[in-house]
Amino acid sequence: MTHELRTERLLLRRWRQSDRSPFAELNADDAVMEHFPGVLSREESDAVANTRSIRVMERLGMTHHPADDFDHPRLPEGHRIRRDVLYRTGRPAWERR
Repeated sequence: MTHELRTERLLLRRWRQSDRSPFAELNADDAVMEHFPGVLSREESDAVANTRSIRVMERLGMTHHPADDFDHPRLPEGHRIRRDVLYRTGRPAWERR
């Protein structure tokens, strides 16, 4: 079931993967970001888009150790999903849930 709220000038709906590119374009625009500390790179914009997923993983007791992140060996340099970010959980965190 798709939940949407529409008016003549506005559409509210769930985030889609296809929203990432236009979101990144907005975040890279000087005029749009005038009242923010600065424009965002595509990587920074994607990180903002991933915030919801990160919060869910943290609520599950998962932790992120950046030293464990790695580049996928079969994806070319510069590919937008080449970087793999690892979140882990262990028995103590799981048992607290």
